[in-house]
Amino acid sequence: MNNIRITGIFSVLLTLIAQALTAQTQTSTALTVEEIVNEFLLGEGVEAFNVTIYGGFDADITNPRIGSFNSFNTGFPLEEGMVMTTKNVQIVTCGAAADGSGLTVDPDLSILLPGANFHDVTVVEFDFIPSGDSLKFNYIFASREYNAFVCSGFNDVFGFFLSGPGIGGPFTNDAENIALLPDGNFVSINNVNNGSPGPCQNPQTGEMCPCNSDLFVDQGDNTGNQSQSDVCFGGYTVPLTAEALVECGQTYHIKLVIANVADGIRDSGVFFEKGSFSSNLIVDLDVNPVVPGFELGENDFIDGLVAGCTNAEFCLFRPDTMGIDTTFFELSG
Repeated sequence: MNNIRITGIFSVLLTLIAQALTAQTQTSTALTVEEIVNEFLLGEGVEAFNVTIYGGFDADITNPRIGSFNSFNTGFPLEEGMVMTTKNVQIVTCGAAADGSGLTVDPDLSILLPGANFHDVTVVEFDFIPSGDSLKFNYIFASREYNAFVCSGFNDVFGFFLSGPGIGGPFTNDAENIALLPDGNFVSINNVNNGSPGPCQNPQTGEMCPCNSDLFVDQGDNTGNQSQSDVCFGGYTVPLTAEALVECGQTYHIKLVIANVADGIRDSGVFFEKGSFSSNLIVDLDVNPVVPGFELGENDFIDGLVAGCTNAEFCLFRPDTMGIDTTFFELSG
């Protein structure tokens, strides 16, 4: 009896060890870009539409540079979500970086890095309506330019350009870039690093690096394909949050873009946490029909509709109970 028990425990331990050894990040481009945005990016309080890629092409197609990922049990900080890369998303798992050269221009990235030569530009855009007064989502930037090309012209970069009511910035359609570091700078190789191979000067800002090293995770070599790696990049940022104040119920536009800079050899990617693209729900409405002496059946109350005439309780809930707010609601039917 004791032998059987020990064997059972030993078998379970072997299974757990095997799972840990085989756990690795996986990517997929099986879904269309529009499906990926809806299933692996959007969260609560946001309704998205008009999803396009590369400056206006319909996103109802698959694309090798825009996919989903999962990193369960790998140690990578984000477990699941959407990923955009400057080559095929297979580069995340050390696969081939082959899918053509892509776009070589972007007017908004050119404002971030004046005079830079771009390669392999990848763009996803969509309109959305927030249900609250703020927008936020979580992301990680990763690159194979780390670590050998820190403080150089190979300054791979990306941006999240938000436009709409109340937004006023220097980018297309008065957009502002919300992919920012705590110091207010945009995220790029030269703005987040460990200064490797030694202290150096950021050619864009003149700042001495390391730059924001507390936000950087060193993967070792340039490709990141060492045994301790979770993804095949030389380094990546810790999870960062993009956020902005918006107006509830208004239509906004966001452009997500990433590019190689100076050459198209060492690639980069940006990972978005699943369901994190969200807006705070200001007010939630709960409708409870009240019929004296009668218990409503399943078919009597569907999606806020009740057969016949009856009284009802309207309960309004809002997450923020500290401030003063005014809520309007309309009864009709």
